[in-house]
Amino acid sequence: MIGQGKQAILLRKYAPARREFFLYPTHEFARRKDHLDRFQPRYREFVKEVISSKPKKITEIKYYASIDETYHIERADLPSLANMAGLYIWTPEHVTGYFSDSDEAFLWLLRVYRLSEPMRIPDLGRGAVTYANLRQPISTQGATDGITDRITDSHMGCLDRMHDEDHT
Repeated sequence: MIGQGKQAILLRKYAPARREFFLYPTHEFARRKDHLDRFQPRYREFVKEVISSKPKKITEIKYYASIDETYHIERADLPSLANMAGLYIWTPEHVTGYFSDSDEAFLWLLRVYRLSEPMRIPDLGRGAVTYANLRQPISTQGATDGITDRITDSHMGCLDRMHDEDHT
């Protein structure tokens, strides 16, 4: 969903271990009956289409990402993530719930590239995939910019304020 330009950031409970990585699309969230309720209404049809078009037992890796910037968000500032819903596809309520047991969050501002040739691999199994060691190399040669700049001035201002507060 990031590669299609629907989302410009990743929100995580941890700092990135790597600055560059392939996006491994997970569909584990779709196992929950109410999974569509976790997405903003304008993205629900898109999410249904993505889930229904996934080949059985196969994952297509189509995108490569680099992290342009990482923002550390302390517990007191976690509610500010709800004001940034234009940067992600989840509902603000889902994001708030996801971080309810956290003392911090990390916002990864991404630059995403479309691979010239998607790599089809067997699914890695059930469960969330944080990092996966792939059995075969994937070439980034010929990769093209896969998303447009969706960061508005107001969002950048919010990100910059968080970043400045974190570094003072």
